[in-house]
Amino acid sequence: MNIFEILKKDHKTVSDLMNKLEPTIHRVFKNRDELFNRIKMELNIHSELEEKLFYSELKNYLETKYLIDNSLVEHNKIHNLLNELTLISKDSDKWSEKLHQLKQCIEHHVNEEEHELFSQAKLVLSQEQIMEMGLQFRIEKDKLLHSTSKLK
Repeated sequence: MNIFEILKKDHKTVSDLMNKLEPTIHRVFKNRDELFNRIKMELNIHSELEEKLFYSELKNYLETKYLIDNSLVEHNKIHNLLNELTLISKDSDKWSEKLHQLKQCIEHHVNEEEHELFSQAKLVLSQEQIMEMGLQFRIEKDKLLHSTSKLK
């Protein structure tokens, strides 16, 4: 798989998890911890590798530098919301509101990334770079997932 296919797959995974988590109600939040922790893990790994392997290369091109700067700001906002959610009781209205904010922020980020950034990236990256980034992303993600599962 190339880097674009892998990133889109990750985006879909998080979207599916968010769609499972968001409708949980206060009285039935048994799965909230598990779902939220999975979302947090997926987002942390995804953004770390995306920044390291994809964004770092795209910052070198005038056509994508501004888009990368914007994406990094959005990653930061997403991480701040994740941290805030970690500190709030999962059975509160405030938690549900923050979760909704997180979902909107992620959806906005994914939309911009998949439509604007990917289009520009395909113009500046070679097919070889695209495939190599995909391979590196998969290898490093497998390592991170493996090390994360050892901690449990």
